[in-house]
Amino acid sequence: MTNNTQLSVTESLRGKTGYQRLDGLYYPVRILDARKVFGRIDILITPVGGRGERWTQADTIVFEVS
Repeated sequence: MTNNTQLSVTESLRGKTGYQRLDGLYYPVRILDARKVFGRIDILITPVGGRGERWTQADTIVFEVS
């Protein structure tokens, strides 16, 4: 079941790019999907220069402000 909050989270993040922060490293990722789970936002990411995908918490992603 999907509600309006879920749809707005998914639509606002899908397709954006950012950097995942992991052990002091930042690497570029593209957001494929998003979901709200137990009060937090999880996002499905894929690396920009590689392959694979995984779910991670949204607070591990840094977006560039333009």
